[in-house]
Amino acid sequence: GRPKGSRNKGGLTLLAAIIKGVRAGATISPAEAAVAAKRSGYKSGSPHLAMMCANVMGKSSEFRHAGRGAYA
Repeated sequence: GRPKGSRNKGGLTLLAAIIKGVRAGATISPAEAAVAAKRSGYKSGSPHLAMMCANVMGKSSEFRHAGRGAYA
């Protein structure tokens, strides 16, 4: 099967890291969210971190979709 990755063990969740790294009311892309999450201490070696951010922001009530590839 697929190799198991390491999961987040008590650190910052991805959503919490994005919220911490982005100023309120800003419109950001998933790539910018990935940079903000890393800057605020989220540890990930994933090559698809921007996609993970897009998924998390899409499901979250803190962010709303503001056009193609943009969340506010």
